[in-house]
Amino acid sequence: MDSPQLVINSGADQSTPYTGNITNVASGERLYVGVIMLASDSSGTGANPANWTVTVNGGSALTPDDSVSASALYNGCALYSLDAPATGTLALSCGPGASARGCVAYVWRIIGHNTTTPHPSAPDATKNESSVTSYTNPNALSVADGDVILGIVGIKGGDVTGLGVTGADGSTTGQTGTSGFTDIEHGACWLTQSGAGTASFAWSWTSADAVVGGYWRIQKA
Repeated sequence: MDSPQLVINSGADQSTPYTGNITNVASGERLYVGVIMLASDSSGTGANPANWTVTVNGGSALTPDDSVSASALYNGCALYSLDAPATGTLALSCGPGASARGCVAYVWRIIGHNTTTPHPSAPDATKNESSVTSYTNPNALSVADGDVILGIVGIKGGDVTGLGVTGADGSTTGQTGTSGFTDIEHGACWLTQSGAGTASFAWSWTSADAVVGGYWRIQKA
């Protein structure tokens, strides 16, 4: 499967939507959109997905498959999925609904999935707002042959180093900037399961800080 597109990677402090383009979308694909935003004030409002407006191709606001909100100056995370509404290049807009300090959006384009029941188990977004250097989600998730698992992670602070994951076929990492206070260190990973078993994405990094993340389990056709 293809690696995700990093559609938005912004460290801008703003209340207006963060935007980017999803490219090369083909007919029959399902889009998986993972969004992380960093709150800009102690209320955490800009990092609460209940306040966000996320759209693809100018369509209606998406409802998260699952989400977790931030308290104070931390990251929030939301997982969205939808059948591609058009082909080609599609605009992605992520409005924080209040001031945010940055936004990250990864998008996967998936085909060959079960169109009736794409998710045999519920997508899951979680957080740990303690100062930590590891995060595992999913953790020993029961999976079937051919399942695809997609995961994202966001750590507060662009001063984080050594971000990596075990249990995945592939991964990618990045950051919105280098500030330990106003930036996001982030990553995405993926797995196509061979044979029935369990799946775990175990992330680790240096410079302990708060973390959010989530995953989808997608069933093959």
